Amino acid sequence: MVEEKGITPVLKPTEWYAPVVIVPKSDGNVRICVDLVELNKNVMRELHPLPKAEYSLNLLAGAKLFSKLNANSGFWQIPLDKKSSYLTKFITPFGRFRFQRLSFGISTAPEHFQRRMSQMLEGIPGTICHMDDTLIWGSTQEEHDQRLTEVCKRLKTSGMTLNAEKCIFSQTSIKFLGHIIDGQGIHPDSDKIATIENYQPPTNKKELKQLLGMANYLVLVFTIRLVLFRFVPNYSDMLFFLRLLC
Repeated sequence: MVEEKGITPVLKPTEWYAPVVIVPKSDGNVRICVDLVELNKNVMRELHPLPKAEYSLNLLAGAKLFSKLNANSGFWQIPLDKKSSYLTKFITPFGRFRFQRLSFGISTAPEHFQRRMSQMLEGIPGTICHMDDTLIWGSTQEEHDQRLTEVCKRLKTSGMTLNAEKCIFSQTSIKFLGHIIDGQGIHPDSDKIATIENYQPPTNKKELKQLLGMANYLVLVFTIRLVLFRFVPNYSDMLFFLRLLC
């Protein structure tokens, strides 16, 4: 991370440091989790809204071809100024460090990154940006390619790089925001439906929260399809009492 200029050592004395937990990843690397709770209590929020999935998906009427771009370590492509960097300092068994780039632990990071991406792609039709994923679509190959080219130009001008392994180009069907999208419309992800069908009754709060998350996915699916839950008696009431248990 030091070599990547994501963090840098802190050499001078300072009054405080945030604690850190180092979590091993399945690929053999490690994830540094810095507890910035105290810092976040004093961070001024930008309150830039994150786009609603149902709104974004409803924009796709008439779309036939799709590409999806993924920003490479999105947050880390946004540098911190020196003053902000020193606010993120943390201590580890290997020394003291501070972030030089936007960190996941900062409460405003998602909204700040979303704002930057939205501003970067503003005015390009047929594009949706949800954090580090950008969907480009068109009703014809020519329309799709023109929009994709313009998006790539904007990203290049801004210095935003992409993760080639996660980018998908010129497809007639694509997975986005937990749904399958094609020329016929929007369909639920079969993998998610299978997970819901095979889910065992919850036995603790954590499992109940997972179940409620799945229920929210179903609400989104049926909202997009404009189907009411009239065939599920007292659906809202059931969810209300389940949420009380959390």
